[in-house]
Amino acid sequence: MGVQLYLSAGLIGVVWLVWIAISYHGRESTRLAREVDERLRKSAELLSTIPANLRR
Repeated sequence: MGVQLYLSAGLIGVVWLVWIAISYHGRESTRLAREVDERLRKSAELLSTIPANLRR
């Protein structure tokens, strides 16, 4: 009975850690995507200030 209890507790612990890792990864991906979007928007704004005859 004791071994089964330890195995069950260990399995619950592993599932919990995997859930935390997945949720952290999702938040980090969302943050990076927002940062990239912001940088692309700023680049587009900067490019729009360059006169058309200088763009290639």
